[in-house]
Amino acid sequence: MTVAAMTRLRLRRIVALAILLITPTLQAQDGSPEYVDLRFVTVASDQQTEWAPLLRKRRDVVQEQGMAFFHVFQRLRGPLGVYLIVTPHTPVGTPASERANTYWLEDLQKTVASQSLITAINYTGPPTNSWSHPAEPFMLARRFTAAADQSNSYGQWLAGELSPAYRDAGVDDARTLRAVVGWGPGTWIHLTFMDSWPGKRLGLDQSMLNRGAAMVVGEEYYLYSFREDLSYTAD
Repeated sequence: MTVAAMTRLRLRRIVALAILLITPTLQAQDGSPEYVDLRFVTVASDQQTEWAPLLRKRRDVVQEQGMAFFHVFQRLRGPLGVYLIVTPHTPVGTPASERANTYWLEDLQKTVASQSLITAINYTGPPTNSWSHPAEPFMLARRFTAAADQSNSYGQWLAGELSPAYRDAGVDDARTLRAVVGWGPGTWIHLTFMDSWPGKRLGLDQSMLNRGAAMVVGEEYYLYSFREDLSYTAD
């Protein structure tokens, strides 16, 4: 690695640590970490059969190391082999021996075509379960980019209006997260967990949805299934 590359890496780590330190402290629900890591992984097309056994091996390693949970979700629409892996956040500056559970085995890494790692702060509020609670079979993941002057207001809308609306529509678990490393600080993630295939609209109030839409400049969403066979939650 060149001196310039090493300098850039150090700067990124310093910035990441600074963001985590200055982000307002939020009350975490019992059993739920304040920060979580979300790893978006696309498996190489010729490595699909190798991926799952290697990931199970990785799951067993981090479980032995005491990681509280390791939740794996697979995207249901679009390209095959796209996964989201959610784990507790391992902070910058953690000793290497403790940080090892965030790294991939070499063989596992070879199966990956691309990946990105996002650290997000976990906002709580009804309706929500902690990450120590096993996930429901289906998850709708939405990524919103709020306008620069609307980010905090948008977060309040997500937690104060959208999540309760899901609860009233019969969704028992909807979680709000805010990206602090990997995506811009104006990026919000809303995860809705469902116990059955979301085959119909939930009947959410359109005027409420319009209030949120007026504050964002970008949105994308994906439907995932929970891969219980690749995951674990500590007892």
